[in-house]
Amino acid sequence: AKGHDSLEVYNPLSCERIPVRLPHDILPDNFSACLLQGHGDDAASFRVVSVKQGRDRDGRIVRVVEYDSPKKSWKDHPWDWETLKNIEGTQQGEMMHAGNLIFCKYTGTSLLLLDTRKMQFSALPLPADNNWKRFAIGEMEDGVCCLASVEVDPIGIWNIQHLRVWRLEKLKWTLEKERRVKQVLGKHAHGRGLF
Repeated sequence: AKGHDSLEVYNPLSCERIPVRLPHDILPDNFSACLLQGHGDDAASFRVVSVKQGRDRDGRIVRVVEYDSPKKSWKDHPWDWETLKNIEGTQQGEMMHAGNLIFCKYTGTSLLLLDTRKMQFSALPLPADNNWKRFAIGEMEDGVCCLASVEVDPIGIWNIQHLRVWRLEKLKWTLEKERRVKQVLGKHAHGRGLF
């Protein structure tokens, strides 16, 4: 939950709500973050990881702002001056995460990828044959990162929708599955609310 100058994290292990004050230089309306497992073995510890973007005289810059629950404090990581030079467009929508990776959507054909183990950014191209406007990122049953999208068959007049799933392997997308949406969702396959 997000308030005016803080957010609230619910801990299901202790059934408590933990208030987390936002950093003073982040506006609540522009704040997007991912909740991740904390460092170490403490199951109750957590991290709130946010990607902060800015501009300088040479172009766009980006950095990580990270809340560590045991320390009850935010840490500003160093600015990255290079990665956004390799990404076209502007940021669009919320961040998504899978495992230790955070993804930021852009209006272009690449994602901003953050490896939260190293706190290192990189540009990750989307699959070339993907509808890069309608997709979501998550994890497969085996914990591997995946990208799912719904495509409308461009051939014919039937507008048949396909669900396509790619898995991320060594920072490359590999097509894993392709099915008609109707095969997956049955009679609930309306297509309008997908992604």
